[in-house]
Amino acid sequence: MSMKMKAAGSGIGAAVLACGTIGLLALTGCSAGSASSSAGGASASATASAPSAAPSSTAPSWAAALGTGVTVVPPGSAAPGHGSPAAVLAGLFQAVKAKNATAYCGYAEPSTQAQCKSALSQISASQFPTVKNGVPGYAVIDGDKAVAGLTGTLCATGQTECIDNSDPAAVFTSLHSFGALWKNAMTSNDSIYTLTPLTKVNGNWYVTATS
Repeated sequence: MSMKMKAAGSGIGAAVLACGTIGLLALTGCSAGSASSSAGGASASATASAPSAAPSSTAPSWAAALGTGVTVVPPGSAAPGHGSPAAVLAGLFQAVKAKNATAYCGYAEPSTQAQCKSALSQISASQFPTVKNGVPGYAVIDGDKAVAGLTGTLCATGQTECIDNSDPAAVFTSLHSFGALWKNAMTSNDSIYTLTPLTKVNGNWYVTATS
């Protein structure tokens, strides 16, 4: 249930992935069923270093393995925008509900936004995914990179081919270092629940383009 931005292929056919998701800003949801806290078989060895400047007074048990200089942001609601990973997810939820292609592509990395808008201009609103009860989960920030989870239900097209996740710490509890979390978010199969990779550009957060 990751919200990802895919690198564009050639032609409109390449821009639209299977399951009716939009290629340049793909919302995963190809397999029905509930997501688990394991992630695609990826693994990482835990370290003893504790993260710094965690916003919550009580860090989750898995936070100690993330690495030094890492910030853990607890789950919760956020206003749409670019000020934080959670704000980006909230903005994406809003754009999906409104079927607003311009707003949708506005959360892509700036270098890919024009390409995203061009592709989406040829896509009907009926091909947009849907989201229900979407709430940002845990986010982990390391400098200008972040990975973020979410809870709720994402459906690839309409109300079919959905993935549910109710655990805001899913994936975080099984992949420990930030490096492992980032790698998994960038390369994981779209048909399973994964974290969303984000990058800060000129002080604003955007969803990172994946291949």
